[in-house]
Amino acid sequence: MGACCSCSCSSFSLCGWRHLKSKKGPRSADLENRGGENDVKWPCFKEFKLDELRAATGGFSVENVVSEHGEKAPNVVYKGKLADGDRLIAVKRFNKSAWPDTRESQPLKWAMRLRVALYLAQALEYCSSKGRSLYHDLNAYRVLFDQDCNPRLSCFGLMKNSRDGKSYSTNLAFTPPEYMKTGRVVAESTIYSYGTILLDLLSGKHIPPSHALDLIREKNFQMLMDSCLEGHFSNDDGSELVRIASRCLQYEPQTDLLSPFGEACSRMDLTAIHEMLEKVGYKDDEGVPNEFIENGAMVSPTVYARRCLCYLMNNKAQEALGDAMQAQVTSPDWATALYLQAAALFGLGMENDAREMLKDGSTLEAKTKRN
Repeated sequence: MGACCSCSCSSFSLCGWRHLKSKKGPRSADLENRGGENDVKWPCFKEFKLDELRAATGGFSVENVVSEHGEKAPNVVYKGKLADGDRLIAVKRFNKSAWPDTRESQPLKWAMRLRVALYLAQALEYCSSKGRSLYHDLNAYRVLFDQDCNPRLSCFGLMKNSRDGKSYSTNLAFTPPEYMKTGRVVAESTIYSYGTILLDLLSGKHIPPSHALDLIREKNFQMLMDSCLEGHFSNDDGSELVRIASRCLQYEPQTDLLSPFGEACSRMDLTAIHEMLEKVGYKDDEGVPNEFIENGAMVSPTVYARRCLCYLMNNKAQEALGDAMQAQVTSPDWATALYLQAAALFGLGMENDAREMLKDGSTLEAKTKRN
């Protein structure tokens, strides 16, 4: 019967056992009573000095190597006997490369965290400008550093083979809400994921976005901050980064998929808009007169729609917006009028208003189809 003990010393691990005089196992009564004369004396944990281990293994002699691949093993195991001569041991000597680099565990300084946030935003903006607005599984592991310690975005997550975000799984710790609802990765998914990275930079760890938002609403954002950063950043800088993260995490995605016409308006594809309107023959406006009625109070909305498109083609977005709004007034249940307003707003550079109009058009279109 043998007893085991273990300890670690520097880059060594030790396992030892002592041969006991009694070869019978301990009786259950002995284990329960403890303190009796026949109790087994289990060796207690002990740290050994390097000199003791060296002496026990014959100076880490090759003859005492017992690891499978001998002295060439990544971590070499030696057999030995302690100085008391009553205990056999096994010592594992770890290779230096097996131990983590202490520099890897050092927290990032505040200036570097801001740099990561800025460089990452610039990289995502560049990708979007090149038609690559979808980035799959955006997380902290996608941020790499070059030899000058400049943050770089890995191209691994760029979605090159999927235009609609389908056929991709997600390994994110915190999945974007629109992916949960539709199973699609959209541009808003990237915005949400960027917000989670900002949380990582602020807190130094992964925390649920919902918990972070609760702290932000309660104005307890100081509880979000990494304790390692205390005294190393200004409240203004911290508050601004928290505000940006909050906006990213609360960004409302477009949960309703746009119709082809809505998509064309969102892209400001005037050729596609014209072709679709001609193809359907303005059938949404069927039965509405295409000329002034007797009292001159109303014009068909298609008249405004046609002129709106002409204005857009001539880079007169403001005039186009006016006609699209008149088309809505004339026919409030005509989704085409809302989509054309969105196209005009995009032409004016009013993207937030344009996206809201696309949502309104999509909602109205879905309602019309249900009825």
